[in-house]
Amino acid sequence: MRRYLERGGSAMFLIEPDYELDDSLAALLAGAGIKVGEGVIVDPKEHYFTDEQMIAVSHYGVHPITRGLALSFFPGARPLEIVQAAGVKLTQLAASSSEAYIIANRLENGFNPPPSARATRIVALAAEGKLNEAARSPFRMVVAGDADFVSNSFFPYLANSDFVLAAIAWLTHEERGPTMKPPVEVLPTVTLTGDQMRGIFIVTVLLIPGLIAFAGGAMWWSRR
Repeated sequence: MRRYLERGGSAMFLIEPDYELDDSLAALLAGAGIKVGEGVIVDPKEHYFTDEQMIAVSHYGVHPITRGLALSFFPGARPLEIVQAAGVKLTQLAASSSEAYIIANRLENGFNPPPSARATRIVALAAEGKLNEAARSPFRMVVAGDADFVSNSFFPYLANSDFVLAAIAWLTHEERGPTMKPPVEVLPTVTLTGDQMRGIFIVTVLLIPGLIAFAGGAMWWSRR
């Protein structure tokens, strides 16, 4: 794989939280400026439906892959980090909100370690450049801390298919060409993040009825 990338190849790595990363792959990704972290991202603010581990992403980094993308979601993702790598340009494609934290996906010494501090966690990265000075051509790479978002269960929904098709187009140097939608019929749905659902609840269940009750009480008081 290293020789292939040194000759200007392209690769996509979709790494699940429970996948044990071997040393050779970790070193290859580190050479591209990417470190794959441990654990699972939990986002209490931006998530799909009621599952806080299903990260909802509506804001993306500026990149040909993310051009025109709508809401996408990653059902169980491990965090990525940017590390120093000479000659490589890295772009954060997708990330959690600033309220996200990381929990362990396995016990350590028989105990669950405490969750990490809250911060924005990177879910997907794009890298482009040369692995070393001897490389013939620049490589292209896309790395995501989740593989389920392109599985049969989630591929047709929201912008998940748009994300992966745009990533493949960029990796094959066809980013200027049109990307074809998957021929899968999906019933039209309205999908909201947890933050959006809370906002609608506050407005429709608390604020509007409260204003009506206040206006009715004020009118009754004025006519006494």
